[in-house]
Amino acid sequence: MNVSKRLFQETRRTRAMFFLLADIALVALSMTVAFLLRFEGRIPSQYMEDLWILILIAMVVKIPIFYLQRLYHISWSYVSVRELMSVFKGASTVPFFWGRPSLS
Repeated sequence: MNVSKRLFQETRRTRAMFFLLADIALVALSMTVAFLLRFEGRIPSQYMEDLWILILIAMVVKIPIFYLQRLYHISWSYVSVRELMSVFKGASTVPFFWGRPSLS
């Protein structure tokens, strides 16, 4: 079996790795878009370092929470209410690690 065929063979590990890498990319993208929206399309250079630090913190917090909620082990072809509740718990747990949620 050649290397590319073995690399892209659908297994639990490759599926979990795909979702993990997709989450990493989406976390970085969402933080960047949030900064772009906040600064009306142009992020001042003094905030670029803050952006990278916040992306790193977000990944350190979000990825383990998603893993602990077993989001990378779900068979998405047969998603049930139980799996959707895991997604909801994982996504709603993260803001409490950022600090007090803002209600304004």
